[in-house]
Amino acid sequence: MTQHPEIKYILKSAKTGRATVAVNIRESPITYYHSRGWLDEHQRDAGEIFRDLWEAALIGNRAINWENVYGVSAKEDLTPRQAEAMHELRRIMRETNRIGRALLIAVCGEGKHVAEFEKQAGWRQRYGIERLREALDDVAECRGLIKRKLSPK
Repeated sequence: MTQHPEIKYILKSAKTGRATVAVNIRESPITYYHSRGWLDEHQRDAGEIFRDLWEAALIGNRAINWENVYGVSAKEDLTPRQAEAMHELRRIMRETNRIGRALLIAVCGEGKHVAEFEKQAGWRQRYGIERLREALDDVAECRGLIKRKLSPK
C-alpha cells in the first residue's frame, strides 16, 4: 500500500482500538501546518473552529457582512446559524490584536498561506507562523481549549 504524504490521520475505534482515516492535509493551511509540527493540537482545533465560524457566517456567495458582525446594521436577513457565527467571530476578534485578526482571516478564513502574508508584510521567513500561533492561542483561550498563565513561576 502506497502512503500519500498529503493524507494522514488516525482515530481510535471503540471496537478495535484503532482505525485509520484518510484526510487531505493540504485542504487548508491549518491542517498542513499541523501535519508539519508547526501547530499543536489546540492551535489546530482553534484554527478549525475559526474556519467553521467563518464559513457559517458567509452570506450566500458574498463575503461576510462586517456591519452585521460588528452590530451596525439590521440582522433580519440572516439565518440563526449565521447570526450565531457572526456573534462568535465578534467575540473572538475582540480577544486578538490587529495582526492576529488579519492572520486569522487570511489563513483560517480565506485559506491563504502564511508565506503570502509574510511577503506582503515584509516579515522575515517563519515570523508569520509565530504570530499565527499567538493568534490561535488567543482563539483557543477564548473558546476554553486552553488556560494560559499570565506570569512564569
